[in-house]
Amino acid sequence: MGCLSAMAEAHRPFRRSSARRMAHQLDARSSTDVSRVLKSLLAHPGTQEDVRRDFPHVVKCVNVERSDAKRLVYAYLARHAETCPEETLLAVNAFQKEMAGRDPHMRALALKVMSSVRLPVLLPLQVDAIRRCAADRDRRVRRCAAMALHKVHMLDQMAMQDGMEVLERLLTDEDDDVIATAVMVMQKLAPDQWQVLHPHYRTLCARMANWDTWGQVYGMNLLHGYARRYLMPREVKPCPTAEDDRIDTAKEKLEDLNLLLKVCKTLLLSQSPAVVLGAAEVLLDAGEEEQKARIGEALVLSFLTGGEEIKTILLQNIFAICKVEPRILQSHTRHFYPKAHENFDVFQIKLSVLELLVNEDNARGILVSFLSLLEGSQMGLRKGPILRTLGNIACKIPELACICMGELLQHVFDSDEQVSLNAIHSIQVMYKNNMTQHVQTVLTLCSKYHALPTPQIKARLLSLLVADLENPHKKADMGSTEISDLHLFALEIARHVACNFLLEEEEVRLQALSVCAKLSPVYDQANDLFSALASLSEVDANVGTRDRARFLSAVTRANAIDLLCERPEEADQIRRQDCQYRLSTLSLIVGHKAPGYMDLPEFSNDGYGPLARVRMVNMEQPSKDCLPQESQMTPKKASLSPAKEDRHNFSQVDIDSFYDDIEENTEAT
Repeated sequence: MGCLSAMAEAHRPFRRSSARRMAHQLDARSSTDVSRVLKSLLAHPGTQEDVRRDFPHVVKCVNVERSDAKRLVYAYLARHAETCPEETLLAVNAFQKEMAGRDPHMRALALKVMSSVRLPVLLPLQVDAIRRCAADRDRRVRRCAAMALHKVHMLDQMAMQDGMEVLERLLTDEDDDVIATAVMVMQKLAPDQWQVLHPHYRTLCARMANWDTWGQVYGMNLLHGYARRYLMPREVKPCPTAEDDRIDTAKEKLEDLNLLLKVCKTLLLSQSPAVVLGAAEVLLDAGEEEQKARIGEALVLSFLTGGEEIKTILLQNIFAICKVEPRILQSHTRHFYPKAHENFDVFQIKLSVLELLVNEDNARGILVSFLSLLEGSQMGLRKGPILRTLGNIACKIPELACICMGELLQHVFDSDEQVSLNAIHSIQVMYKNNMTQHVQTVLTLCSKYHALPTPQIKARLLSLLVADLENPHKKADMGSTEISDLHLFALEIARHVACNFLLEEEEVRLQALSVCAKLSPVYDQANDLFSALASLSEVDANVGTRDRARFLSAVTRANAIDLLCERPEEADQIRRQDCQYRLSTLSLIVGHKAPGYMDLPEFSNDGYGPLARVRMVNMEQPSKDCLPQESQMTPKKASLSPAKEDRHNFSQVDIDSFYDDIEENTEAT
C-alpha cells in the first residue's frame, strides 16, 4: 500500500497556486515534506519560469538527512541544472562532499549534477571530479564519469585534450557496462582516433556480446571503422623497424577481422533491429558469402517480430540492402508480399523490394499475389503502384510479359483515373523495352482510341505511336509494315484532333502537335497537318498552347527534331536512387545528409598486423631524451590524465603475454 500511495501522490495534479506554500515546505527542510513536494515537481515540472522560481528553494535542500529525499533533490537538480547554472553553484561544496561519501548512488548523482552545469568557472572542478570518479570502486560511478566526459567536451573541447587517456583507462575496465559507455563516448568525442583502440581491439570484440543494445550499436560502428582502417586492406605492409618481417602477415589481419565478423554473426540473433542492422552492415562490407547468407534470415525475423512503428524504417534499410546484395533475400520474398490492410508506405516499399528481388524462380509467386490483390474491391489507391510494379517486373522477366500486358489492358479502361494512368504508364514502359513483342497491343489500343476514358491516356497513346523515332536501335527489330501502321494511326488521330480542335483537351492538342512535328520529316501529310495545327494553336486562348506551337515551328524549320526526344525518366521516389548513406541512419531515410552523419572511413593501404599495431603505440611515444626538462614544463590547471605510472608500457616481452591473456579470456568466455 505504501508504494501505491506514493505513486498516487506523485501523479496527483499539482496546483501552481500553492507555490508559496510549497516554498515554505522546502525551506522548512522536513524530509517528508521535501519528498512529497519534489515528487510533484518531478512529475509536473511546469514551464521554464516555474523552474527558475522553484530551483533556489530546491538547492537549499541538498543537505537533507534522509537518503530518499536527497536522491529526489539530486534528480531534480540534474534535470534542471542547465536551466539555472548560477543557482547550482551554491551547492558545489555539497556535491564535492557527497562524491567522497559512502553511497555510490549518491556519488554518481553528485557527479551527474556537477557535470550538467554549463559554466566555464566550474570546469577545473569538473575535470578533477571526473578524474577521481573514473577510478572509483563502484561501476555506476565509473560509468557516470564516462558520460560526464561527453558533457565537459561539449562545454570546452580544449579542456578535453587529455580526455582520451581517461577513456583508454575506462576501456580496460572489468565491467561490461562501463566499457560500453566508454565506447559510446569515444564514438561521440573522437570517432577517428583509431590508435587508442590498438591494444583493446580483441578485448572489445570478445566482450561486445555482453553489452547493452546501445553499446553494441556504437561498438560495431566504431570497430567497423577501425577494421576498414587497419584490417580490411588485402596488401600487408611490413612493420617499421621489425626484426622479423614474418610477424606482420595477412593471416594475423584475417584473424582479427574474423573475430569481429564472428561477433557480428552472433549479434544477428539480437532482438533489437538496430543491432541487427549494425551487424548486417559489417558483414555486408567485410563478410564472406556464407556469412552474408545469414543476414537475410535475421532481417526477415526482425521485420516479422518488430512493431508497426519500425516496419517502415526496416523496409527502407532492406530496400537499400537489396540494391547491393539481392541474393541474400531472394529466398524470403513471400514475407514481403503486400497486404491490402497494411500501411500505404509499407505497401509501396514492399513493392519496390519485390521489384528488386524478382527472378525466374519467385516471379510467378509474386505475380499471383499481385493478381489476387487487383481482384479485390477495397484496394483504392493501392492498385496504381501494383500496376506500375507489374510493368517493371514484365521488363525483367519476359516470360510473364503476356500475362502482365493482359492485366494492364483491363485496367486501362478503369473508371478510376489514377488506375488507368498507371496502367497506360506500365504499357508504355513495356512497349519501349520490347517494341516487337507489344506492337500489336498498341495497335489494338489505337482501334479503341475513342473509348479511352481520359485525355491524359489519349495523349500517352499518341506518344507511343512515334516511340520508334526516339529509339532507333530498337526500330530495326520491327517490320516496316508495323511501323507504317503506327504512323498512319498517329496521323489519323492528329487529323481528328485538327477537325475537333476546340473540343479537344489541352493535353491532346499539345501531344498531337508534337507527333506531327516528329513525323513531318518523314511524311508530307504530317507536314501539312502540323501547319494546320500550328495555325490553330497560335490563336488559342491558352498561353501554353501558343508557346508550344511557336517552339515546335522553330524546331521544325531548323530541322532539330532530336530536341523533342524524351529524356530518361527520373526515379519516382528518393529510395529508388542509388544508396549513398549508411544503414540504420537518418540520412538513409530522409535521402540527404542529416546533421551528425558520419560516413565510414576510406580503406587504407597501410594495414598492420596485431603485434605491429601494439608495438606502434610504444614507437609513437617520444623518447626520454626528447622530453622537456622539469624546469621547462608549465603546470596545468586540471588534467584528465591518470598518473604516468599507471600507463601501459607495451614492451616486446609484454606483447606476447598480453595477447596470450586475451586469448585465454576469450576461450573462457
